[in-house]
Amino acid sequence: MNITQGQFQILGFAILFCVVLVVLFGQAMNSIVGEKGVILKTEFVKNKGELTELVGTRTEAVKTALLVDTIGFIPIYFLLFTLIIWFLAQQPSQLSKYAAVASGIFAVATIFFDLSENLKIFDGFRKNPMSDPINVASSAFGKWFCFFITTAILSNAFWKPHYLTIIIASLLLVSSTVGLTALFLAKYELIPLSILPAVSGLTICGAGFIFFTDKIRLIYE
Repeated sequence: MNITQGQFQILGFAILFCVVLVVLFGQAMNSIVGEKGVILKTEFVKNKGELTELVGTRTEAVKTALLVDTIGFIPIYFLLFTLIIWFLAQQPSQLSKYAAVASGIFAVATIFFDLSENLKIFDGFRKNPMSDPINVASSAFGKWFCFFITTAILSNAFWKPHYLTIIIASLLLVSSTVGLTALFLAKYELIPLSILPAVSGLTICGAGFIFFTDKIRLIYE
C-alpha cells in the first residue's frame, strides 16, 4: 500500500475530526428540539396528522434541526465515508477496489435518500389536510439500509491479521448487523444504539492511525 506515515496520520486526524463533528451535530440537533428521538421518529411518519402530533409546538425547532442535518451532519458523515472508501481503494487487492466502488455507490445513495427524507418532512409541514400522505418512511428505510450496507462493506478495509484492525472491522460489522436487524424488524428506536459500535470503531481507527502509525503501516504492507 503506497501510503506514507504522514498520510496515515493525516487520515487519522481527519477521521477523528469527522467523528467528533458527527457526534456534536447529533447532540446539537437533539438540543435544538429539546428531546432525544424526535428527529428519528419524524422519519417514519405516514401523514401530516402523525407529524403534527409528534412534533406538537416544536415545529420551528424541528425545521432548524433538519436544516442543521442538511448542511452539517449529512456532509460530514459523507466525508467520513469518503475517507474510509479512499483508504479501502488504496489496498492492493482487486477485491478491495470492487468493495470501494460498491461502498461509494451505497454512500451516495445514502445521501440521496437522506436529503429526500428531509425534503419530504419539510413538505409535510406545508401540507394542509392532516390525512395527506408524506411517505417519509420509504426514504428513511432506503437511507438506513444503504448506510448500514456501506458500513458493512467498509469493514473490509480492516480485516487484517492484527487485533487492532480486527476490533475495528468487528465493530463496523456489528453496527451494520444490528442496524439492519432493527430496520427490518421495525425496531427503529435501536438504530441510534446500533451506530455506537461504528463510532467506537472509527474512533479507534483514527487514534490508531495517529499514535501507532508504524505498526499500522506494517499490517498493511
